[in-house]
Amino acid sequence: MIVDDRVHGKSEITEPAMLNIISSRTFQRLKGISNLGIPKEFIPGGENDFTRYDHCIGVMLILRKLGATLEEQVAGLVHDVSHTAFSHVVDHVIKEDGSGEDYQDSIHHTFFGEGTELARILGRHGLDPKRVSEPKNYSLLEQEQPEVCADRFDYTLRWWAEGGDMVFVNDALDSITAVSDAMTFRSKESALRFADKHISVFGEGKRKGLRPFEISVIWYVFAGALRIALRKGIITIDDFSGTDAHVMGKINRSNDQEIMRLFDALRDPLDFEITNSDPKVPIHYKFRYTDPKIVQDGSVFGVSDAYPEYRKRIEEGRRRNRFGFGIKSIKGISLPIG
Repeated sequence: MIVDDRVHGKSEITEPAMLNIISSRTFQRLKGISNLGIPKEFIPGGENDFTRYDHCIGVMLILRKLGATLEEQVAGLVHDVSHTAFSHVVDHVIKEDGSGEDYQDSIHHTFFGEGTELARILGRHGLDPKRVSEPKNYSLLEQEQPEVCADRFDYTLRWWAEGGDMVFVNDALDSITAVSDAMTFRSKESALRFADKHISVFGEGKRKGLRPFEISVIWYVFAGALRIALRKGIITIDDFSGTDAHVMGKINRSNDQEIMRLFDALRDPLDFEITNSDPKVPIHYKFRYTDPKIVQDGSVFGVSDAYPEYRKRIEEGRRRNRFGFGIKSIKGISLPIG
């Protein structure tokens, strides 16, 4: 099988376990799950986006490049199979503040239980479904923030690749290696570029065509619309086990005027006012940053050790994001939503 990936170009996959997983219904469903979690029609400025299918293929290819075992590559391939429609937006539907962003994790094991499609495939190839289902068993695949791992590395590169910055993408790919089962960079300069690209988008919200915090506000409004759809019985929780298009189809066919008004506001584009005092709606978002490890002359150290100005940037980002922000108003919409 030849995959033509936005980040890696053309790669051949020949391993039977990989081929069986990729062709499975469970894995193919990920083609219909947006990584960002918001329908493109609601994203002003053309936010870069990709599917969970793309991301899982990319994570596996990064693990292959790092020399990971076949088992770890398979674990990377399936690490996001439990994502629901609209990805992490559903965390904000289940729990209004999105705290934890862990709904996917809470149901992940159910995709590998006895009799499931993935358990049968993994078992046929001598792989333990219970072990493969836990990404934290694999140090190249999964690490706690701020470490760089294949998962965090891929979605960062993929965002910039969708925006056309292949110079950065190729530089980062050429610079990574594995030392003692940890992902590291061979060059201080490449590690700093990666850290800067990651924090600027995922920590500081510097997205082309969008105001700061705009994605968070769009998430809030869209999640509110989904909560209304659930409350009115237009959709059910089980519908989120399908694709984005499946859920949107049911909502659009309902033509519910309360929801359609929210959708129209998202297309407007959305007009909102942020306040630091007496907000009608407080919004918190996860401050994402990395501190890539660098290996040089037998020593391993972090970007924040090599570049004190980057350490200060992290500290400022933590301070700024500790208390989140508040929405004072969204034009023409009563707050809170849903």
